[in-house]
Amino acid sequence: MQNTDRNTDGYRLKRLEVYNWGVFHHKIWSIDLDGQNGLLTGEIGSGKSTLVDAISTLLVPSQKIVFNKAAGATSKERDLRSYVMGYFKSQSSEYGTSKPIALRPDRKDYSVILAVFHNEQLKKEGIADCDITLALVLYMTNTANQPEKLFVTAEQELSIKNHFTDFGKDPAALRKKLRALNVSVFDSFPQYSAWWKRRFGIGDNDQAIDLFAQTVSMKTVENISSFVQSHMLQEVDADEKIEDIIDRFNDLNSTYESVCRARDMLNLLAPMQSIAEEMKVSQQEAERFTQAKTEIDPFIGIQRRDLLNEVIESTRNNLKKENAQIESLEIKKTSLENDLEKCLDDRRQNGGEQLESLQRSIRNQENIISIRRKKRKTMANYYLQKLPEGMKEGEKVVYPKMQTYTLHDFKTVLEHMHVYAGNISEGTMRAVLEALVETMKSSMLPEPEKAMLEMPLSSDTSERNWVAPL
Repeated sequence: MQNTDRNTDGYRLKRLEVYNWGVFHHKIWSIDLDGQNGLLTGEIGSGKSTLVDAISTLLVPSQKIVFNKAAGATSKERDLRSYVMGYFKSQSSEYGTSKPIALRPDRKDYSVILAVFHNEQLKKEGIADCDITLALVLYMTNTANQPEKLFVTAEQELSIKNHFTDFGKDPAALRKKLRALNVSVFDSFPQYSAWWKRRFGIGDNDQAIDLFAQTVSMKTVENISSFVQSHMLQEVDADEKIEDIIDRFNDLNSTYESVCRARDMLNLLAPMQSIAEEMKVSQQEAERFTQAKTEIDPFIGIQRRDLLNEVIESTRNNLKKENAQIESLEIKKTSLENDLEKCLDDRRQNGGEQLESLQRSIRNQENIISIRRKKRKTMANYYLQKLPEGMKEGEKVVYPKMQTYTLHDFKTVLEHMHVYAGNISEGTMRAVLEALVETMKSSMLPEPEKAMLEMPLSSDTSERNWVAPL
């Protein structure tokens, strides 16, 4: 029977399954509570206490369980072996003793208790691990001893039909099958209980489990105060608590004094820390500068190399251009030389020999003129030295026609004679100069035209041409 008052706080029992547990023989029996409160009813001997003991076997250590306590039985009336073998009645012998009759007398069968707990609040929050399955597998290896146990936990919903069947009768095969399903398998209750206590939020406090063991099968409570004091409140030793508080206070006081001393030491060391940090920064700067100094020469070398490579590359390019220009000029030179050779051939073929003869004659005449000019210059200097010794710059000489001339004028005449000496024979030159000197001495200068006409001329009539510029 279930009520409709739905309480979704924490993990609540969703489903309980048993197989070969007590009188529930060779069939999977289940109770689906879906996290709600439930009322289990039935006649005497129908198995109500058997199901309660199944839940106790999953959650309470075996040494603290009193089986069939809900029916008022003693601690020795039932045990795990009786549930696994399925004792359902007693048979009296002829000697007056009773012997239990088992539904599963051999060791071929095994028993399974499985409970699924669900947390509705985690499911609403979208957390996948909102179901936890606890299971206990029991099997007999010797009918005289208690059964062996295999504890199973999983953060998912399992069932006896889908996960605890079809493995034969070998518990090792069941263990292998369960581990393949990524579930945890334990051989001892402490490890098993520690797993689900952490997930249920119970921690290491066993008082809740002890309270559950006391109340799960309780029918009446005679004194609520004594019940709460005995089962719900932990026993407290006041003296021990006071001593513990004093010890804690002493520890805290000692810690406070240590903290104060440490604070004072920090205040004293604060300047040193600042200096140390500045020194550390300075050392880092020094190391950086040292590193930079070490790397400056290679850096300069690299920069210089790059610049020189650029210059070399530019020079190579210019050299290539110059070589190209040289090749072009060489080609032009070769072409011009060929043209010159061709022109020379053409000139030789068209009277070029006469032109060459004339050029040679011109060069000879130019050489003769150069030699004569040198001689006339020497002669002019000679006759300049024979001018009257007392004659000075600016002194006047009177021509017969009453024209006056200075020494500068006579020097000009001599220079003109030097200029045109190439066209006058040496005899004529000498006669003119002697006449000029004699005229200077007598302060009488004849007309240049008359003097030139009276002077003896050479056979070369072209010598007359020198008078015109004068």
